[in-house]
Amino acid sequence: MMVNHSEIELILGKKETVSVIPIINTLVDIWSKRDGGISGEVSPLIVNALTTNTEYTLSMMSDYPDSFQDWLEELDGIVFTDLTGLESEHLNQEKDNLVQALKNYSKNGNSDLGVFAQRLIKRLESISIQVVD
Repeated sequence: MMVNHSEIELILGKKETVSVIPIINTLVDIWSKRDGGISGEVSPLIVNALTTNTEYTLSMMSDYPDSFQDWLEELDGIVFTDLTGLESEHLNQEKDNLVQALKNYSKNGNSDLGVFAQRLIKRLESISIQVVD
């Protein structure tokens, strides 16, 4: 994953391609079986997947409700913390893009998964980007 990180980001930026599905499956599986050290590497990719392939990613994450809850609780620290002091604008944009994708999905998507989307929206709206000095 670390060797192909840039390629994974590129593929996840595409909507509904054949290569996206196994990547999302792998990312969610890695998260659900994580050992703690990998959380920071996998979670930003999951955010990308949720933004561009909302339904499929929510569907996969809903298979692991306890892991989904853990992910929500850790989201601000593992994704929305600016570690360099130069990423706040980018992180805010990513957060806004994800909220918009989830809201669009909630209007038109699967009602069972809509519960997960709403939980994530609520969590995202409570997060402020933190900057590490």
